[in-house]
This record gives sequence, C-alpha cells and structure tokens, in this order.
Amino acid sequence: MLTFIIPLKSPEVSSDWERVLKLFTRTLKSVCNQTIPHFRVIVISNVIPEIDFQHPNVKYIKVNFCPIHKKTVVDKDADKGHRILIGLIEAKKNGSDYVMVVDADDCISQSIAEFVDQNANEEHSGWFIDYGYVYQESSKFIYLRNYKFNKICGTGNIIRLDKIDLPKEADNHGQQTYLHYGNHQHFHVRKKILKNVEKYPYLPLPFFGAIYNIGNQENIYQTGFDKLHQDNYKSVFFRLKEMRHYRLLTRKIREEFNLFPLD
Repeated sequence: MLTFIIPLKSPEVSSDWERVLKLFTRTLKSVCNQTIPHFRVIVISNVIPEIDFQHPNVKYIKVNFCPIHKKTVVDKDADKGHRILIGLIEAKKNGSDYVMVVDADDCISQSIAEFVDQNANEEHSGWFIDYGYVYQESSKFIYLRNYKFNKICGTGNIIRLDKIDLPKEADNHGQQTYLHYGNHQHFHVRKKILKNVEKYPYLPLPFFGAIYNIGNQENIYQTGFDKLHQDNYKSVFFRLKEMRHYRLLTRKIREEFNLFPLD
C-alpha cells in the first residue's frame, strides 16, 4: 500500500495562514482523489488544521517541537525534513510498502495509487517523477516539464520503504539526517536515502505525476515562472525556446489533478 506524507508548516511561520489552509485543502483533495481506495495519508503539523474536507484515509500527527523561524535554507529544510521523517516512521509502523512525500501546496495525478498498487515489486526502489507540470497560481497556462521534474519539486518521489534506512524514532535524531529528507535539492533522494540502488533500480514514472504550484504567496523558493527559469529568463532566445513548453490549462488536466481555483 502507498502512503502519502504531507508536511504542513506551522501557522507561526506562515505569512497568511488562511491562504496556507486553502492551498493545503486543495492538495489534500487532490491526494484523496485517487482512482482506488487503497491508500493512506499522513499529515504532520503543529496544529490540526480546521478545514471543511475530511477523509477516512487521512491521519493527522500533531508535533510539539517548535517551528523554525530562521529564514536560512538549512533551517527550513531541517524543519521540513523532521516532519517528513516522522511521517516515514509512522508509515513503516503502519505496514505501508511505499511512501510519497507531497508538498502541502502541490497536486498529484489521480492514477498514482493505482499504478503503485499494480506495479509493486521488491526488485526496485520505487519511481521518480520525470514528467510533471508547473503551475503559477491563477494562470490560464501551465508549464510542461518533461525531464527531471523531481529535481525542482519536492513532490517527485515514490519510494519503497524497505529500501530506506530509517531510525525507529525521530527523537534525538541528528539534524543532518533530517536534511536528507527535507533538502530542497530533491534529486538527492536517490543519492542520500536509497540503499543499494544499483541492485534495486529507481525508475521513472511513465506518466505526468504531479503539478508543482508556484507563485501562491507561500512558496519558500519559487515565486513565479521568472524565478523558475532564473537568470536564463532574461535571454530573449531562451524565452522563445521555452514557449513550446507552455500549454493551456485544460479541464482534463484540472480534473486529473483536482486543480481547482482557490478563490
């Protein structure tokens, strides 16, 4: 069985908690919109969010450690990684076979749980999302990322739990270990987390698996399409080349990923 893990930041470090709750509600609805009922969801937060959506497969874990207020990347990664690690340990205790970390503002394909259920195999380490979309909040367009999507987005890995070295408890575990799970350089998952990946290959998911949501006022790293392309965005040639990756945000995409407008 697949367990989705959603690390939700504290209201104390949110610039707009109501906005965070709207984004989280959309994410949770997207995750629970799977084509099969056999999956679990674990949400880790300092508070149990008050939202108008409930699902029997969702479990909330309330943590009592203080949220990190410092704005350094290392501190934010450690805080997020701590929450993810708690979710991973809980998923293992519950007998899950696979885990997928989902950022609390992203959306995922409704086909993921069914695909994992049909393709579970002890001879691999899981799947990484190679193809995905990038969505700037309120845009009529969506950006098609057709290579190494997991390099830019935390919602990019489906991992077989028995291929991860996990401690029994998250308490008193070193900050550097948390970083491996929360690191903003998401492609480090393969290098830092998975064991014996040469024998148990880590495979690309064969369809578009997630939508990376940017420019929603609560992003830590990406605030819009211009930041996504960084310095290259200033080049006219680069911008013309990138135009071929943009698509109209169709009803079909909205329905598959349950990407509905926030306002």
